[in-house]
Amino acid sequence: MNRRIVLVAVVVSAVAAAVAVTLSVGLASSGKTVYPGYPKIPGSSPHSNPLIPASSPAASVMIPAPSPGGNAINRPRNTLYSKNWSGYTAISTARGAFWQVKSTWIEPSVSCSGSSSWQMESAWVGLDGANSTTVEQLGTYGQCLNGVVSYRAWYEMYPAYQVNLSGTVLPGDHLTAEVNRSGDSYTLTIADSARHWSHVIHRSGSFKDTSAEAIMEAPYSGGILPLADFHTAHFTSAEINGGARTTVYAVDMVNASDTAYLDTVSSVTSGGAWSAYWDRSR
Repeated sequence: MNRRIVLVAVVVSAVAAAVAVTLSVGLASSGKTVYPGYPKIPGSSPHSNPLIPASSPAASVMIPAPSPGGNAINRPRNTLYSKNWSGYTAISTARGAFWQVKSTWIEPSVSCSGSSSWQMESAWVGLDGANSTTVEQLGTYGQCLNGVVSYRAWYEMYPAYQVNLSGTVLPGDHLTAEVNRSGDSYTLTIADSARHWSHVIHRSGSFKDTSAEAIMEAPYSGGILPLADFHTAHFTSAEINGGARTTVYAVDMVNASDTAYLDTVSSVTSGGAWSAYWDRSR
């Protein structure tokens, strides 16, 4: 479990061509249903794959990414695009390909900016969601609702509803989250080292487990919410399948018209560290 993952991007014809990269690695008062961690990209169904391969004709957003992140760092052929995700993902067509994912991040500080009364960001790790209609994920969110900023931890085993977890979360806290699968049994753990709380959740179900990811997301409630200004989010110690050799792709978040970036990511270091950079809310 403590081994560092080595992620080497290779050519995967079903997804995208990639280059080599090595990695060690409810919203109270809203009254609305929000699903952090679920792919919410509109398409042929509400549960469409949120990732557009850079090699796909649909990936019209080939505009240069703003510094310091994005495809200027990771190159377009190594980057996927999403309307609500940014981060790193590993994808397979084989059922049960992934059984573990883990990362640590520093809870970013959210600023209320722009005219939208409700803005959110969510940091999480999980299995599934990139090419399936179920997820096994947990993380934290920060939101600006009517000018009031709040933070919370959560987990989700979609299609079951997202569940908020007890425990204070504040900017600067170090969160570590992990999803483990053994057969059809899942153990989801999250801990806040600054606030000295942790949760261990046991669930079961038959899911595909065809992707694993660490993500910054613009959550969904009747549509993708404006991405809250989180400035910069830092992730470290990324790990998939206990440190196995795995192919991963960078994911940059773009707006609905594919004309601007909402959030871009850095390259990853040998220690499994990478950052997400907020650019705009929509």
